[in-house]
Amino acid sequence: MSKNKPIFKLSILSISLICMVAPAVSATVPDILQSFPNRDSGSIELLMSVPNFGIFLFVLLAPMITRIISDKTTVLLGLTISLLAGVTPVFTTNYNILLVSRFLLGSGIGLFNALAYSLITKYYEGEERNRLLGYQAALTALGSTIFSLLAGWLLQFNWHFSYLVYLLALLPIVLFGLFIPSDKQTLDQSVVVEKATIKGAVIFYSVYMFFVYALFMTAIFKLASLFVEIGIGSPAQASLCLAVLTACGFFSGVIFGKVKQSLKEFTGPVAVAFLGIALGCLSITNNIFVVILLVIAIGFFQGLINPTIFSEVAEISNTASQNLASTCLLIGINLGVFLNPTVISEISNIARITTTSNTFRLAGVLLVVGAIVYYLAIQIQSKKAKKVTE
Repeated sequence: MSKNKPIFKLSILSISLICMVAPAVSATVPDILQSFPNRDSGSIELLMSVPNFGIFLFVLLAPMITRIISDKTTVLLGLTISLLAGVTPVFTTNYNILLVSRFLLGSGIGLFNALAYSLITKYYEGEERNRLLGYQAALTALGSTIFSLLAGWLLQFNWHFSYLVYLLALLPIVLFGLFIPSDKQTLDQSVVVEKATIKGAVIFYSVYMFFVYALFMTAIFKLASLFVEIGIGSPAQASLCLAVLTACGFFSGVIFGKVKQSLKEFTGPVAVAFLGIALGCLSITNNIFVVILLVIAIGFFQGLINPTIFSEVAEISNTASQNLASTCLLIGINLGVFLNPTVISEISNIARITTTSNTFRLAGVLLVVGAIVYYLAIQIQSKKAKKVTE
C-alpha cells in the first residue's frame, strides 16, 4: 500500500491514540483509597505512575525486539498487551495484581511508543513530516480525552468499570493489522551509510523533557486531590476537567504547524512559560470558571511542547538516528512521569510544602524558570551555529 494513502497515514497515527492513556484513570485514586484503607496515598498514586516505568523499560528494549520480529509485529504485540493488562483491574481488588497489570500496561505501550514517532520520520520528510508529527500529538491528546471522558463517566458506577476504557485499543489493532505491510521495511542506500549518533542537543532535550513532565504531571495526578482540597468539585468532575485539558492538546497539535511558523525557535520556551503560569494560577483560585480557563491553557500549551521538541530533534538528527533520538526523548518523558510523585515529594519536603495547592504553585514557578533556561539554551546554540558558518 502506498504511504500517501490516507488510510495508511491514519493507521500509523492510530497507535498514538494509546500512547498517553495510562493516566486517564487517575481520577479513580480517591475511590481506590477507600477500597484499600490500609494503603497510603503514595502506594495508590503509584498505580497511576508505574505504567511509565514499564514504558521506560520497554522503550529501551523495543529496538532489540523490533529487529527480531519487525515493526508491525512489535506494534501489534504492544497493543495486545496494553489491551489485556489495561482491563485487568475491572476483575480484581488485589493490590499486587493491580500493580502488575498497570506495569504491564506501560510495558505494552513502551513496545510501540517510539515507533509512533519514528515510523513518521521513516516514511515522511520535510513539511509532511512536521504536519504528521503535529497530528500525532493531536491524536495522542484525542486518545487521552476520549479515555478520560469515558473513565469519568464510568467512575460514577464503580471505579473498576473505569478500566473498561482500555478496550478501545482494539481500534488501532485492527487498523494497523489490516493496512500496514507485514514485511520488514528497508532504508535507502543513502541512509544505510549514515551512522546513528546522538548529539549533545538531543541529550539536553531529553533531560529537559524529564524536567517538564516531572512537573507537568502534577496537574494530571493531583487535579482530583486539588478539587477536593479547595472544594471546587468531586473527583468525577476533575476527570471531566482532565478530558478538557487533553482535548485542548488535540487542538494545539492540529494547529502546531502554524504556531511553529509564527514563533519559530521560541515556540518551546513560550509554551513552557505559559504552561507554568497557568499551572501556578490554578492553585490560587476557587472559581470553577477560572479553573476551566486555566485547564484549557494548560492543555493547549502542553500540547505544543511535544511536537516542538520532536520536530527540533528530527531536524538535527540524521535519518539513521531518528529512532534512537525518539527513544532518548521518550526515556526522558516517561522517567519524568514515573518519578513525578518522588520528585514533587522531595521538592515539597525541601520547600516545606504540605498542601496540594502549594505543590501546584511550586511546579508552576519551576516551569517558568525552565522556560528561561530553554530560551538561554537556544541563544547559546544560535551563537555556536553562527560561529560555525563564519
